[in-house]
Amino acid sequence: MDLCHYCHNEPPDGVHFNPDRMQLLHELGEQKYLDETGDTVEGFIAKFGTNYLPTERTENA
Repeated sequence: MDLCHYCHNEPPDGVHFNPDRMQLLHELGEQKYLDETGDTVEGFIAKFGTNYLPTERTENA
């Protein structure tokens, strides 16, 4: 995800200061990865060590 400096690292709305925005970008990034690679949530976890998608979305993946 390309972010400008302000959106990336400036308070109060930069993702390093806004947990809701950080979570949203994590979710969008993971979903994009899954869509583009055809990998599974389990494969994402094996590669990156975590899952950012909400439980209800991973149960249907």
